[in-house]
Amino acid sequence: MDNAVWCYNTWTWGGNTSGCTANLLMDPNSKVGVVVMTNQCAENVYTNGLMQLIFGEYKGGEASQTLPSTQHISGIYTSSRTIKKGMFKIYNIIGSLLPLSKTNDENTLSLSIGKGSLTQVVPYQYVFDMGGPKYFIYANESNKHVTLQMMSQDYIKENTVVFFFKSWVVAFWTCWGNFLSHCVDGRANWSYNTQDP
Repeated sequence: MDNAVWCYNTWTWGGNTSGCTANLLMDPNSKVGVVVMTNQCAENVYTNGLMQLIFGEYKGGEASQTLPSTQHISGIYTSSRTIKKGMFKIYNIIGSLLPLSKTNDENTLSLSIGKGSLTQVVPYQYVFDMGGPKYFIYANESNKHVTLQMMSQDYIKENTVVFFFKSWVVAFWTCWGNFLSHCVDGRANWSYNTQDP
């Protein structure tokens, strides 16, 4: 349970494979635990929705609690569970992005792409709401990177300048590869069409 995230007095851990999703949630106070396993990748209706039905929706921390500022957490996050080397490392740039923007509310961030919000409810713990089941997220700022830890994966904050530079390099090489493949295809078609029947 080293990787589990302690949120709202419960232990939770979940994960995905290419065809299955699972979630485990235990409440040590009530001695109630729930395990949900599905045969669908990235399923969240049952794995997250059932938890809210059983344990209820979290309402927030004590009114007297002072929450730290969340504005420094805004930025671009990429999944820590991705391909880091080889030709498929492009997936780290084009997939699994979590871009968060500042809002007027000191304790809320919004998704820069799509709909959704990340609201701090107790220090360093957030509710991620995209209009369906809500996710609990813990912000770990103990290392040199800000890491947002969810039950099934972690997101690491990227340096925005480096991220955009990598994106432009990937876009250039993708366009260049497309251009070269069309040139080769064009020559192959030209030589095929000039042959006598």
